[in-house]
Amino acid sequence: MKTAVVLALVAGAAWAQEEKLRVGAPVSVPIVVRDKKGDGVAGLGKDNFSIKVDGKDQPVTGVTAGPGGPVVLGLVVDVSDGERDNLERTKRAARALIDGLQPGDKMFVVQFARQIELLEEPTNDRAKLVKALNLLGTSSPTFNPHMPPDEGRDKEGRRIESGGNSLNDAVYLSCEEVLAREKGRRVLVVVSDGVDIRSKKSSTELVESIERTRAVVYTAYTPTKLQPREGQGNRGGQQGGNGGGSGRPSIGGWPGSTYPGSGSPTGGSGGGNSPNGQNKPTTGDREHRPNVDGTQVLAKLSRNSGGRFLSGERHDTLEDGMASIATDMKAMYWVEFTPIGPAARQAYHLFDLDVHGSDKGKKVELQAPDGYYAAS
Repeated sequence: MKTAVVLALVAGAAWAQEEKLRVGAPVSVPIVVRDKKGDGVAGLGKDNFSIKVDGKDQPVTGVTAGPGGPVVLGLVVDVSDGERDNLERTKRAARALIDGLQPGDKMFVVQFARQIELLEEPTNDRAKLVKALNLLGTSSPTFNPHMPPDEGRDKEGRRIESGGNSLNDAVYLSCEEVLAREKGRRVLVVVSDGVDIRSKKSSTELVESIERTRAVVYTAYTPTKLQPREGQGNRGGQQGGNGGGSGRPSIGGWPGSTYPGSGSPTGGSGGGNSPNGQNKPTTGDREHRPNVDGTQVLAKLSRNSGGRFLSGERHDTLEDGMASIATDMKAMYWVEFTPIGPAARQAYHLFDLDVHGSDKGKKVELQAPDGYYAAS
């Protein structure tokens, strides 16, 4: 028995030493430092930043100001029926994203409702991007934003008001099928009401995907105006062919896609089923959307990634919010460090960030992710 205890102690000590000596892959964290007026603070270097994980300092190895290279920017827009009144405003605001592209930058455009469609692959061609913006909300042979709702139910057995959208899936696929294949700083701009009804991917899987691709996510809340259920099926038939084209690729049918069914009319989840497994409505069912605060969902998505929720006191209009993204990219610092010890273990790690040195004593606001994902 004593021998077993000794061996266990020796093994434990060896494991602790191994953990202490562990060195992970370099990590680059996006940070914006603002003064009390909300303007970006310039001129900071690696001596001005410190990072701690579990109370232990992680040595900062470098700081890059501004984008520090090409940017791949994705625009992901909810075009479901309730968002129709917001589309023209979104199109106008998104022109600021195109105008802000620098040489070497790329942008792509995704629309989603029940289905998900890639309207334009990453490109610097402004004419193609403007065309993609104009296609937002239109249909194609594999995408129909006005599909009549199915008879999905929530966990309480009540029928869901709309056909639903696939917010999580749209952002997940934008990360895994687009950003992961592109080099450069990765940014997503998501325009939605924040409500997800039928995604296959959970919120946890979505956050993990964002962390793996190290995407900075900006979100904009656009409130939904629900349409009457009566006649909704006819509306889909009348508008099903508008603006489409056989050359528009649905992400679900993309060559190399590992996520089948996204472009299928029945893809995704429709909320809870009735107890007998049938989605048949009963007389007197109350139609509704899930009781979800979309602003909180979107704000958390941005905060976790080091991005920003665009709706707020600083930006009165969506146009102002979109234009501010280019300003953020110019004011952003990419703080690089190599995690050591337990901080290098493959997992998601929360960290404490501090700005000091020449700006110590001044009140600053930090825009940064909650943590980082260690790949090894």
